[in-house]
Amino acid sequence: MRIAVVHLSDIHFQVHSNPIISRAEKIVAALRPVLQDVGGVVFAVTGDVAFSGMKEEYEVASGFLISLRDATTQTDPHMPIEFVFIPGNHDCNFRSEGDARPALREGVAAKMDALDPSGEIVCQVTNVQDEFFAFEAALRAQPEIPKSDRLRFGSVNFLLCLTATTLPGCPEKMRSRGRYYFRRSCSLLKRQAAMLRRI
Repeated sequence: MRIAVVHLSDIHFQVHSNPIISRAEKIVAALRPVLQDVGGVVFAVTGDVAFSGMKEEYEVASGFLISLRDATTQTDPHMPIEFVFIPGNHDCNFRSEGDARPALREGVAAKMDALDPSGEIVCQVTNVQDEFFAFEAALRAQPEIPKSDRLRFGSVNFLLCLTATTLPGCPEKMRSRGRYYFRRSCSLLKRQAAMLRRI
């Protein structure tokens, strides 16, 4: 069975001023011609849904994504539609960081292979993503991914967004927050892979 994948990335929703909202109908219009040839639609939203990881930004993002889903189902009410999300560096709310996370983060790289996914270190260093995972769960009407499973959020063998990235083009302020840390024993997107098997 064929599926249509609509890939959205680096949307950077803010509380105000979001030009992409006015493009929702154009996105769906581009999708309509292929709907008769597919058995489902996946909206893959990969990285930087929000500008600074705040709950209010995810509320704006939810409204936009729901409008995409609703406009798509108007064309075909029986079309299965799913969302797949991957957090980015902007999906970290550093306002909730506290003082324990920076201290713990310094030693994480050396301990990556020995980290307990349900341990206190993982909980503390991933707390900046809590708003993202609450948004993801609410929009997909699924239980929130437990912190212990966030290390297994990808088969690409990496720990997503323990801190911000050091990618080219990332502002210096964000680069100083940290790096991506790699880990040999992760397994990614179990929930998303299961969803794709349903379509």
